[in-house]
Amino acid sequence: MLERNPNLKTTTATPTPKASLALRGLHWFMALAIAAALTLIYVNELYVGHFSVQKVLTNAHIVAGLSVLVLVPLRFAVHWLLPLPPITPAPPRWQARLEAPVHATLYLLMLATPVLGLLVAQSSGRVIGLFGLALPALIGRDIALSHSLEAIHENLALALLCLVAAHAVAALTHHLIRRDDTLKRMV
Repeated sequence: MLERNPNLKTTTATPTPKASLALRGLHWFMALAIAAALTLIYVNELYVGHFSVQKVLTNAHIVAGLSVLVLVPLRFAVHWLLPLPPITPAPPRWQARLEAPVHATLYLLMLATPVLGLLVAQSSGRVIGLFGLALPALIGRDIALSHSLEAIHENLALALLCLVAAHAVAALTHHLIRRDDTLKRMV
């Protein structure tokens, strides 16, 4: 029979507390929808003059954007009901103070960007449908307004892209340099 040596210390890794499956799923699905919306609209620029291809890409861009718009309130509710576990080890105070305003800005941009996109489409005279149902028009046809709103929509999308990129870099920095469990909580 094997005897256990009481002088040997065994260490067992404690599992990282993770965000709820619902929150993790929404996080990654929204990341995918945001990436799809941005990719589709940039790919659309490669097909100038190919109207049928551009129409498909534009419609897919709108669906991706509307997906984000629909999922933001759901994600916010899930985050409120099932908050993230704390980061271990705790981040420095300056990082902890930045977390709330950065996340608030992310949520604001994830709402405002698709709302403005919807207004751009509707003010250009497009009827927007989702799952075969026409959405109610929030604004009438006004081409000049559509162009103005489109510029704001594009700038917000770029701001969102920059903030999402900074968010990803911060997560990787936490994982690779600080070696805390920030990233592990969301995978």
